[in-house]
Amino acid sequence: MKGGHVGCEALLDVVRERPPRLHLFGHVHESHGEGRVEGVPTRFVNASNFVSVSVRRAPSLDVRQPYTAALDPR
Repeated sequence: MKGGHVGCEALLDVVRERPPRLHLFGHVHESHGEGRVEGVPTRFVNASNFVSVSVRRAPSLDVRQPYTAALDPR
């Protein structure tokens, strides 16, 4: 993921306690993409499709392509 952590610390604490295989979210626009948190086996995916207000460009460029995350069925 690009950008700094701006998410909910309380939610991250829950993910650390009971780590899912995938944590999918999208309201936070600043850190689009996939990332990891050290010591947590969870894949974090920010699938927000709008560009951050702070970096907006022409309206046609404000929407990102859909994000696809494949999971191993095991």
